[in-house]
Amino acid sequence: MTVAVCFTVLGGSFRRGDFFASVSLRAINVAAAALALGSVAIPSLQGTAATSALARVGVGSGPGMTLEINLVMAMAGLLLATVGYAFQRGARLQQDTEGLV
Repeated sequence: MTVAVCFTVLGGSFRRGDFFASVSLRAINVAAAALALGSVAIPSLQGTAATSALARVGVGSGPGMTLEINLVMAMAGLLLATVGYAFQRGARLQQDTEGLV
């Protein structure tokens, strides 16, 4: 949900022509952080819940914490963070060239 809101904000910024606005940079960074955090939190919580449920009905060995990672989400977060860095560089270049012409 957070990533969808960030992309909506980013789309609105692009439609206005403000590609390197601070809102765009924040939206990209928040979406990248949400993907990176979600790549560990979601599978880990699902695994822990499944282990706990199995232990509750007597099939598993007992409740335990599992640590898993979703590589697709992690790579998407890393890619988006890289795009965010490129946008930060673009914003700096835009500020440097505003007064030249």
